[in-house]
Amino acid sequence: MARIAWKSLAIVVLCLAGGCVTPSAPAKTSMSWLKAIGGHADDSELIQIDAALLERPIEDPFLSREIWGAADHMVVSLDRRDALEANGFRVGQIVGMTPSKLQELLRSERWCLDPRRRMVQSGNTIQQALSKEMPECAYEVKIGKEAEIVDLHKVRFLFDVTATLTTDGKSKLKFVPKVENGEAQLPFEANPEQSAWTLKVERAARVYPDLGWELDVAPNSYLIIGADLEKPNSLAYRAFVQDVDGRQVQRVLILRTSRRAKDAEPSEPTLEDVARASTSPPLAAQAVRASRQ
Repeated sequence: MARIAWKSLAIVVLCLAGGCVTPSAPAKTSMSWLKAIGGHADDSELIQIDAALLERPIEDPFLSREIWGAADHMVVSLDRRDALEANGFRVGQIVGMTPSKLQELLRSERWCLDPRRRMVQSGNTIQQALSKEMPECAYEVKIGKEAEIVDLHKVRFLFDVTATLTTDGKSKLKFVPKVENGEAQLPFEANPEQSAWTLKVERAARVYPDLGWELDVAPNSYLIIGADLEKPNSLAYRAFVQDVDGRQVQRVLILRTSRRAKDAEPSEPTLEDVARASTSPPLAAQAVRASRQ
């Protein structure tokens, strides 16, 4: 009988190790393409995304008004604009000459936060943080005719950004607002595809796919995303307006994309090159500087 009991226990252990409880499948993120090293990755399917947050006092006229005057607000499809406006989001694409003030801010160590360059395989998703973690935060979400006040603790605002190459050489970016928080959650969740329970490794989060939008971005053009400062209770306002050292500051997310040429190395212009250039300054220069510190 003792041998039978030990055999039964061994079967249970093997079942647990073999798939009855399995770790969650890896998300399709910007790092997934690294697994394809060795001839499986296709550089022609990579999208280069440069991103940074500009931060200025909330009353700053450039981030509040002037930068939006130089932007095309029609880049978002008509059926998504009402939802974005109701939740305080402002989205635009810089047209014409890049404002000199924008170039100045992108070169600023003080006002340009977390500049980075990421290589994303077409169809994959990355996370773009918008705020630091806040102990508590309440915001209003409007979906259709429904409005909800959400009050959370340990809050951090982000976008899930999915990047896809288009046939005309542009990049299609899809943005979905996401709010990480300290809500309690079960350590396991059902995985119907694997007929098993999978281990959760991510923080609890409120994800708002109904507030998502997508748009096509031309290579090397600047996309700007911020908040309507006249809607202080909105989701976007809480994401982009922060309290820093007892004062309010506003942030604007700046992104631009380009298609990675096969076998080409990412460029690393110096700050002097950027300062002398008459065209838009690459955000990569900020990323290079940050990596050398």
